[in-house]
Amino acid sequence: MQFVSTIIIPTLKHPNFLSTCIRGLLQNSAHRHKIIIVCSFPRTKADDFLINPETQEKYQEYETISEYLNANAELLTGCDIETIDATDKFVAFAEKYRRGEIYADKYEIQDGVDIAFKNNIGIEHTDTDWIIPNWDDDFYPSPAWDDNLLYIADKYKRNRTIFIPTHVHPLKFDKVPVVKDIWSEFRHIACNRLMFPTDKDYVTDEEWSEFCQKWSRWRMEIEPCGLRDRLHWVPILYRKEHLEEVGLYSYKGSGYDVEFDTRFAEHRFFKAGSLSSFVGHKLHVVI
Repeated sequence: MQFVSTIIIPTLKHPNFLSTCIRGLLQNSAHRHKIIIVCSFPRTKADDFLINPETQEKYQEYETISEYLNANAELLTGCDIETIDATDKFVAFAEKYRRGEIYADKYEIQDGVDIAFKNNIGIEHTDTDWIIPNWDDDFYPSPAWDDNLLYIADKYKRNRTIFIPTHVHPLKFDKVPVVKDIWSEFRHIACNRLMFPTDKDYVTDEEWSEFCQKWSRWRMEIEPCGLRDRLHWVPILYRKEHLEEVGLYSYKGSGYDVEFDTRFAEHRFFKAGSLSSFVGHKLHVVI
């Protein structure tokens, strides 16, 4: 089967987020993408939850990653979704990391290092020209999110450019304000994300689709990598050949994704952001 790109989902203790994430990709992608789930310690008890729209109560459909994978084995296999259990490799890596064998100084594993490690494991198993690593397990894409993103990627593929969908984060209000222009009123509030005003603890599929349809703009913005004045930095669509020049994710702390954007800047790459391709962050549980 011909895949357009490989999407890498690093996960730990989030089987309920992961379930929603996979559903969103299968439901809202206009093209076929190879999906790789990279997990560790899959029997660890979950610390995520969803919200029942009718009762407003928090609940867990799955208690572990293993439970989710086993319950959905037929679906995952049928959709060519690969799962990599990186537990043993991560345990060995973490020990070297603490002993100072990865870097000159000894470090304790920080938040983000395990995600960077899983992204790199997924990248090593990628056989497509295009890659989208660092697709968080609590991401949820807009309908046909990949159409415009892949259009501009094909248009500028010969340039030194990587491609970014618009990162959307819910913002809770006691009463949702009247919004005349979401792009001017609710952008740049947090790390150049577009904000989704809501008065609930979750966003439904219908509300998400309506938001995306209303505020979608069939155009793009371009800025140098590392600048971060107009565009966010995750997730990134780029060609695998760029790794030969830029390298894999760094393990120097929690800012690995920002550092990755900065490294593209050092190699004089630009990033093009689609204003009609949205990726929602934690829409199903507003925090």
